[in-house]
Amino acid sequence: MILDFWGFSLVFQPWLLLSFCLVYTLMLKRPAWLLIVFNSLFLVLLNEEWKTVMKLLLLGPCGLGLVVVYVHYLDNTVWIQRFVTGIVLCNVLMMAFTPSDDTWRGFCGKLSTILLSLWLYLQRSKIEIQKPFFVYTGVSKEWILCHAIYRSVLMTLPYFETQRYFLNEVYSLGLTYFLAKAAKRDWNLLFGMADSLIMPTVSYYSCLFDRVSLDRATPFVLTPMVDVMLAIVQIMVSGYCILHLLPRVSRHF
Repeated sequence: MILDFWGFSLVFQPWLLLSFCLVYTLMLKRPAWLLIVFNSLFLVLLNEEWKTVMKLLLLGPCGLGLVVVYVHYLDNTVWIQRFVTGIVLCNVLMMAFTPSDDTWRGFCGKLSTILLSLWLYLQRSKIEIQKPFFVYTGVSKEWILCHAIYRSVLMTLPYFETQRYFLNEVYSLGLTYFLAKAAKRDWNLLFGMADSLIMPTVSYYSCLFDRVSLDRATPFVLTPMVDVMLAIVQIMVSGYCILHLLPRVSRHF
């Protein structure tokens, strides 16, 4: 019998943790191999539906791949910083196109996505390379926590069809902490690198997992009352974003 409770599966999660260790090791020790692995997997998964392919493209070659190339092979020029910042914004903003599936939490989540993207843009990010670490100053601690709450709710939408992603924020924040300890920097500065490692690994691994049918994806089944409660959580996230945005926006008028 498979243990599958709120995203934890005895089949899926342990192998996922092993994948994280492998990706982390390759990122630090063998970045070229990491590029080869993810680009090869992207080609293997090209016959998925187009929305999945676009997500894999943004997270893999245009997400993690860009971070690897930037950290290990390119100079830290202004245009590269702008390009990387644009990709980061796109990765956050693209979640606004997630189907709400006639749920209140999905509808309210679109507003949270837009406000979090605007907040991220206005924080005037700067990127530093502290090899082998990728230091992204564009996210404050408050933004990271708001984003973690918002994305946890988002992952419960029927569109994602699985509870596997429920632990993503735990993994992302956990890796952020360990990277910050290793780099001896504030933890929010390593969130960009941690998330760039976690999200592509989860997405690619989940697609491959479905290919070999090791375990069935278990969707969230939530009552209308829970849907409303989670929508209120998204509204609270939006409200907190607005509180931080108002002083910044007012400076431009």
